[in-house]
Amino acid sequence: MYMIRIFKMNLLTKILIIGIILFFILIIIIEPMNSKYTIESLDTKIRITDIIAITAIVATLIGAIFSFYYRSKQNDLLKIEKGKDKMLIEDAKRDASLANEKSSSAVKDAAIANEKASELNERAAKAELRSKELEMELLKLQLAVGNRYLPDNVAVILKNEFKKYPNKKIIIYCVIANNSEPLGFSNKLNEFFISIGWHSQVIQQNNVSIPAPTGMEIIALGESNKKITQIIFEQFKSLNYECKLRFDNAGQADFVLRIFAH
Repeated sequence: MYMIRIFKMNLLTKILIIGIILFFILIIIIEPMNSKYTIESLDTKIRITDIIAITAIVATLIGAIFSFYYRSKQNDLLKIEKGKDKMLIEDAKRDASLANEKSSSAVKDAAIANEKASELNERAAKAELRSKELEMELLKLQLAVGNRYLPDNVAVILKNEFKKYPNKKIIIYCVIANNSEPLGFSNKLNEFFISIGWHSQVIQQNNVSIPAPTGMEIIALGESNKKITQIIFEQFKSLNYECKLRFDNAGQADFVLRIFAH
């Protein structure tokens, strides 16, 4: 398109140059004749003028035809270029539309995948919670029908809580029943309290109550020991152990455990 413009400019320049040359030729030929006033010279002058005029008209006509031709060619080339540009624009729009569709599809797929992952995580969490609940129910059932003991998870909780209360003194009274279960449980608790650095001892007693009490009793001796006995009470209750909690005045220890038959 740029070359056509240059060519068109050169063509117009050529036509202009030809016109100027013809003008000068006309001046050169006619001017000498101005001094002659004969009829013959006047006729010759007229004929030459006509020839030059016709030549100029023909040259102008040819220039106009060439100009129109190349203008038409230029318009055709412009139409072709516009058509190409339009095709490129349409291709770009189509590619952009496809890219948007793919992006939307990818976002939709990602949202669906996230939703499914969220559902799976929720189901897994519920299943895990249910599994823990079943484990706890099984543990409670085992503790209800078997000998009492201190499970590892409860021992860890108590140990972490009792770090805040060092050097405590506890007395465990074991009320003898018709089996050895209360004494065995008392000894296990005694070992645990000694392992965390407390002063602990087991004292056996004879049962004089009728009917014989069951479970255990946790007694806080002094206002400052209520928090400790509350922690023990809550953990034993979580194991479905039968237990009671009460508070008393200060005594020889910080708190007392009374272990009865299971």
